[in-house]
Amino acid sequence: MLGVRIAAVPAPLANGLGLADAKGAFVTEVVPNSPGQSAGIRALDIVVALDGQDIEKMWQLPQRVGAMTPGTEVSVAMRRPAESFTELSDRLRERADKGDADAAFSLGWLIENGAGTAKNDEEAARWYRKAADQAQAEAAYRLGTLYAAGRGVSKDAAEAVNWYRRGADKNSVNAITSFALMYEIGAGVPKDELEASRLYRKAADQGDPNAMYQLGKMYLDGRGVPNDDAEAIIWMRKAADDGNSNALTALGVMYEQGRGVFNDDHEAVRLYREAADLNNPWAMYSLARMHDNGRGVSKDETEAFRWYRKAADLGDSDSMYQLGRAYNDGLGTEKNASAAADWIFKALQAHNSFTVKEMTTNADAWDKEFRRELQKRMQQAGGYDGKIDGSFGAGTKKAIEALANPDQ
Repeated sequence: MLGVRIAAVPAPLANGLGLADAKGAFVTEVVPNSPGQSAGIRALDIVVALDGQDIEKMWQLPQRVGAMTPGTEVSVAMRRPAESFTELSDRLRERADKGDADAAFSLGWLIENGAGTAKNDEEAARWYRKAADQAQAEAAYRLGTLYAAGRGVSKDAAEAVNWYRRGADKNSVNAITSFALMYEIGAGVPKDELEASRLYRKAADQGDPNAMYQLGKMYLDGRGVPNDDAEAIIWMRKAADDGNSNALTALGVMYEQGRGVFNDDHEAVRLYREAADLNNPWAMYSLARMHDNGRGVSKDETEAFRWYRKAADLGDSDSMYQLGRAYNDGLGTEKNASAAADWIFKALQAHNSFTVKEMTTNADAWDKEFRRELQKRMQQAGGYDGKIDGSFGAGTKKAIEALANPDQ
C-alpha cells in the first residue's frame, strides 16, 4: 500500500486546475504514518507515474501497487497544482466569481471529496449549482448525486432526475448512466427498463465503464433487453478492461458458475483478486468464499477470514455474517463469543436477510454464550427487554427482526 485515498480526475477539474490532461490519480487524503506520507505525498497531488510507468487512469495505481511485494521500493512521479488548499481555493474562487464554470465545479469537487480540506456537502452543492446554472454538465451530474443521496441538500429523487437530465442533455456520460439507473429502479421517474437499457447503451457506446457493466447486468437478467449471456460477457469484458471492479467480479462469478463461458475456478480467483486490489468488497467476499471452499485455490480458513474481514470493514453485510460464524465456530481464528456477537449484531443492523433467517430459525446451532452476548447487545441498543439467558424465544426473535427492519 502507498497509504493514499485517490479519485479519478474529471475533465472539468483538470481544466479548472489548468492541467494539460485529466490523466493520473488525484490524491484526496494521505493516511497518517503511511509510506505515502513518509515519501512526502500530499492531498491535492496527482500521481502520474509509478516506477516510470504512466498512470493513465486512476484505477491503474491501486492495481499496480496491489500486485507488488510488500516492502518494495518504488519511484512516484506527481503533479502538484498547489502547495495548499487555501492557495488553490483562492485562485479558483477568483475565477469562479468571474463566471468560470470549471473553476466553480473544481471547488465543489474538492470540497465534496475533502481534498486538502474538510468535507462539506452543503458547500459543494452551492458550487456545483453555480457551475450547473452555467450549463456545466459534470456539475449537473454531481448535483444530481447529492439530491439522490440527500447529502448537503434534501433527498429528492425527482430533483436528482432533473439534474441528471440536464447533464445528459449536455452529453455527460456519468449523467446519462445515472439517469438510466433512475429509470431502472423507478426513482423520480416511472420504472422503465427498456429506457434504462437504451440510456446505458448510449453511455456505454461513448466508453463509460459503469454503463457497460450495467448493460451487461441487464443482458444477464434479461431486463430491458433479451437474456443473452454472450452479450453480457462482451460488455462485462469491456468494462473490466477499463478497470471497473464490479465487472471484474461479475466476470469472476460467470467463470465460477460456467455461465456464458466454460467453468474455470482459477480464472474466477484471478478476477476476484484483481477486483479486490481495487478495493471491491464483493470481490473480497467472493475470494474469501473460494478459500473457504477450496475452489480455484487451496482451502484456507485463515485466508478466508482475512478477506471476510477486509470486506466487512468496507460494509459488506454477508462478510459480517461470515465473521460472526468464524468467531463462533473457531474457523480461521480463535473462538470468541463476544466478537461473534459484535459481527452478527452489525450484520443485523445492515439488514442482512440471511442473518435474520439464521438467528430466528437456526440459532440453536450457535453457541449459547454467543446467544447471550447477542441478547446483551440488543438490550443495550434498547430493542430487547427480556432475559439474558441465550434462549431465543419469541421476544428475542421479535427484537432481531426489529433491529434488522427498524421501519417496519
